[in-house]
Amino acid sequence: MKKSLQMMLISFGLLACTLTGYAQPTNYAPIPYSTGFETGTLDMFWFTQSTLATGRVQPWNSTTFSYGTSSTGYTFLAAHTGTYWLGLDTDGSGSYPNCTNQAWLGLDLSAVTGSLQLSFWYSEVAEEPHSDDGIFISDNGGVTFFKIADPSTANYTQWRYYNINLDSAIAYHGLTKSATFVVKFQEYDNWPFPVNSTIADGMMYDDIDVSTPLSNPDHVKRTSNVHVFPNPTQDKMTVDLGQVTSSIRYQLTTITGKQITSGVVNAPQFELDLHKYERGVYLLLLFSENGTETIKVIRQ
Repeated sequence: MKKSLQMMLISFGLLACTLTGYAQPTNYAPIPYSTGFETGTLDMFWFTQSTLATGRVQPWNSTTFSYGTSSTGYTFLAAHTGTYWLGLDTDGSGSYPNCTNQAWLGLDLSAVTGSLQLSFWYSEVAEEPHSDDGIFISDNGGVTFFKIADPSTANYTQWRYYNINLDSAIAYHGLTKSATFVVKFQEYDNWPFPVNSTIADGMMYDDIDVSTPLSNPDHVKRTSNVHVFPNPTQDKMTVDLGQVTSSIRYQLTTITGKQITSGVVNAPQFELDLHKYERGVYLLLLFSENGTETIKVIRQ
């Protein structure tokens, strides 16, 4: 509808732009923080607002919207992993004025001493680039924001991985790792997500993670009875979680923090297939209501 862009892993530049907020989150998440929106609702660390009543900022089910035509077929706007994703759009016909939609994530960075990264998966539906689109940060609860990235254009309905060095962005703008830090995801446009249509707008986010990547894979957090076997492996390995009382999110990353794959499980065991990945050391991160566990795994 509007543009095309090659699929690639993006390394962001730092943009010197300030915006002013008018509200503040009331809860700030400790680090590490991760969400795949699989409850279908935003947790207590999120705050949302729109400049018009038609603005929408909320998790959506993978079968709610579809993009395409009757001749080419329709593609559901599916989550990167699991069932739900975070969407920002405007519930109008395009005849309404443009609306600014914001999703604020409150973070407590006061205890963070190591390097800090923000990673997520992003997709969009026919979004034109606007200066008000992008990722913004604030160290004073949202009183003042600085723009650090702009993933506003992608390949329609295709997910892409983004990894932002928050330390660099914080230093560039003279900010601090405060107890009232905010990351804001913002979209500016006037069309809704499509239902069997190609006339649309909207931004999609999934598998958002804020963490301090481990530089030494031998120093990992082991606090439960999780077992991974065989480890090392040449292809598949089994992850035994023991007694499972809630959903577990997992991420497999390189030792530098680049996400390889992720998912959600509700069973006491699940299988990882590593045969298509390069030989080397990886980190398996497990996120549950009890905290985060990191396990070194080796592909031979």
